[in-house]
Amino acid sequence: MSEAARRRTSLLPSFTLDQLYARARRTEEHLYRDIQKGDRAAKQAFSHIFLMYLAILDKCPEDEQALARLYRVATLFTCSHQRLEVIMNRVRAHYEVQLRINPNDSQACVRIYQIEVILNNASGAIPWADKALRLNPENPDAHLAVAHEWLARGDRQAARAATDRAIALNANSADAYAFSALLIGDEDIVRMIAEYRKCFDIDPSHLEAMTVLQRLSSEPKPAATHVKLNEVVAKLRRKLEFISGIGRRLRP
Repeated sequence: MSEAARRRTSLLPSFTLDQLYARARRTEEHLYRDIQKGDRAAKQAFSHIFLMYLAILDKCPEDEQALARLYRVATLFTCSHQRLEVIMNRVRAHYEVQLRINPNDSQACVRIYQIEVILNNASGAIPWADKALRLNPENPDAHLAVAHEWLARGDRQAARAATDRAIALNANSADAYAFSALLIGDEDIVRMIAEYRKCFDIDPSHLEAMTVLQRLSSEPKPAATHVKLNEVVAKLRRKLEFISGIGRRLRP
């Protein structure tokens, strides 16, 4: 496809990459406010963030930061777009080229794993997580991808071990702390919040940490705080049930 044809069919063609990033970050910064307004405002915010990063990848399929942030949105919120599969296939093609150049590129495997998750293709995602870890047992992102796989298969202990290994290899991984918090859940609310705060300290724009911490904030009354904790735990359980459901569909 020529550059002119791609521009005619691209998402938001009048915006530059810098403008798209600025719009996405501005919405992320205001996510606290939108969550406070209610589910409808939060849904609109997530949809806008999703569209911005998708448009960035449409213009620049090799943008790893946009892919990582789109993956975060996809693990929290079900978003779709008529051109999602077309754009993700172009992004996948970029990493497939990387693997042909370097068949031992573990991080390229992690990126393809993330693409499959964005496309809600669990059976296609899991082999890439396994391959990423085989190629580089010291890759923290590969350990985190495998942690998701273990949880999908119902093995929380193995998921915990893989998450701890990811943190040991990269103590600045916001995603690892967020997944650690998810694993803790209602078993220890104080520890769960502490993990989300670590995540937030590393990346103040981390969507999951922002969402959960906002649900727990600004409530002086113990009863109201208790209600908010129940809301958060219910949200975490739904996410765990979704991941476990993927695991059940994969079992023979």
